[in-house]
Amino acid sequence: MNWDRTINHLHDRLGATSDRELAATLLSMIAVGGSAVGFLTYLFPHPEGTDFVAPSIAFAVSILAGLALWVRRHTAPWWAIGTVVALGSVVVMVTMVSVPGRSAAYVTYFVWLGIFSFYFLRARWALAQTAWMALLYAGAVVADDQQGEMELWVNGVATTLGVGVLVLALRMRIAMLVRRLEETARTDQLTGLPNRRAFDERLASELARLDRSEEVVSLLILDLDHFKALNDTSGHISGDRALKSVADVIRSRIRVVDWPARIGGDEFAIVLPGADEREAMQVAERIRTGIDDAFAGEEVPLAVSVGGAARRGSRIDGEELLSEADGALYDTKRRGGAGVSFRVPAAA
Repeated sequence: MNWDRTINHLHDRLGATSDRELAATLLSMIAVGGSAVGFLTYLFPHPEGTDFVAPSIAFAVSILAGLALWVRRHTAPWWAIGTVVALGSVVVMVTMVSVPGRSAAYVTYFVWLGIFSFYFLRARWALAQTAWMALLYAGAVVADDQQGEMELWVNGVATTLGVGVLVLALRMRIAMLVRRLEETARTDQLTGLPNRRAFDERLASELARLDRSEEVVSLLILDLDHFKALNDTSGHISGDRALKSVADVIRSRIRVVDWPARIGGDEFAIVLPGADEREAMQVAERIRTGIDDAFAGEEVPLAVSVGGAARRGSRIDGEELLSEADGALYDTKRRGGAGVSFRVPAAA
């Protein structure tokens, strides 16, 4: 089963926009639905001495809590969700002690609450919920006065904890796979640099940050000269090797805070937070000379044309910044390539 797809489908079907909202929505349904089922069980025969009053009160409280959580499902904090889970355990315990000889029959409801806790809550919160269930179940089996009460308690707690840990392991596995998929979706597989999608996201994020700080940002766009000739002469495998080498040069010549990406076939871009025209030109020159050195003496000596643009302040338009850097790149190309051009608009 594809758990990630299943959870995303639940998000869509229930209109939830976050895990917290989904948890609140599902828990409210469990609280109301489970208590409604509890009332329906009154239609079936019960052992002599069954107390219908206490569980009825517990079911009613659970329904009210579920309805309150449903109303606040979009904004309910995690502590409220955890509180309703703890309340659910109390309802299960009350049901156990209200029906003579049935404490073992209701332990599966603890298991369901454990599954919910270990999937949605933090691990330490889920363990705290399990300890709370264990305490309540201990009271229930003692009150039920059945033979083998210790065995009942150990089996019930072990089952709840074991299933919960398994769910937690699956949850962690899913989270790891999702992270890997996200990384893969944002990484150029040939060079290991971020791809165009990741670049667009990072540029938007950086410009949003500048709206608050009004600092300067520069953008460099790099295009390899003679790359088509290299592919035509030496083949695409040599072209791939060259792209990897260019990516290595870029990594080694930029600042720690700079953010490079491969945005096209032989086109690269670098976001330089806090760098003005002078600092960006220095980075561009280091990269240009590094590529010259890396391919000196090759049958097709690659070079690089660089275009840059800088903006300072808030409300910087990403498309305009890209257009300025792209225009500067073509300025370099018109001069024969293998150089650096920079544009600083009058409004910067």
